[in-house]
Amino acid sequence: MLFSGKGERNALVLILLIGLALRLAVAMLAPAWAGPDEPGHYAYIGYIAENGEIPYPSESEKGLLDVALFNPPLYHVIGAGFYAVSSCVYWLRLEAVLFSIACIVLTFLVAKEFTGNKFITLGAAAFIALLPTHVVLGATINNEAAAYAFALLSILFMLKGAKGGFGTGNVLLAGLFFGLAFATRFNAVILGLPFLAVLFYFFRGDLR
Repeated sequence: MLFSGKGERNALVLILLIGLALRLAVAMLAPAWAGPDEPGHYAYIGYIAENGEIPYPSESEKGLLDVALFNPPLYHVIGAGFYAVSSCVYWLRLEAVLFSIACIVLTFLVAKEFTGNKFITLGAAAFIALLPTHVVLGATINNEAAAYAFALLSILFMLKGAKGGFGTGNVLLAGLFFGLAFATRFNAVILGLPFLAVLFYFFRGDLR
């Protein structure tokens, strides 16, 4: 059961609305290029949108070079769809806003897998919604929020498997979202450790 009561659902909706308002305010009011590596991420997205391929920048394109070398392209490929509508910096920030709001919901769901205590689940969601770092990263052009969202989805299905048995569906979904997280940010590789444990128990069939 997703919600234990109407009050919990209403509280989560309120948290989401506050989180959305904060992120939209930053996205609309923060000057262009105010986010971490925002010019490089913007150039990365624009290159894919305009050329239909992953960039291989030269040394002279330092901003794009720094981002392209150390960031896999999934977030930027998705961003190319936004760029096709408008190349405005403030519009492109919407992608991160959407992923960041998804993180709030997913944090709630992951916490709910750990405990049925509504104060803990809502508290975890509120923490992510109000955390200043997450607000900024979720309101500027960068791939942090997208990586977190995919990672949380992978963790969610790992936890569901741990509680209900590692059926094929949970294992495949945990692996899929682990792959998407890694295709968004290389540091998501850390999820490979728990996922290897999932695979071990799945193929051994020893988890009860």
